[in-house]
Amino acid sequence: LDIIAELDGSLNKEKGGELAQNLHSLYTYCTWQLVNANIQMNPALLDEVAGILETLRSAFAEIVKEPK
Repeated sequence: LDIIAELDGSLNKEKGGELAQNLHSLYTYCTWQLVNANIQMNPALLDEVAGILETLRSAFAEIVKEPK
């Protein structure tokens, strides 16, 4: 939860426009899924959030790759 809060807090919603808003919505969703996973003791919800974050990590890694 702290990591997602940090990611969300680092968004520049003024300059980021629609992308920042979409990421904010995704981070909010992930936060609620983690809270629900804890309440329901449901590891499938943890797996869902891990998958979302892994997809984002891969996308960000592609963006920052230097052209060869």
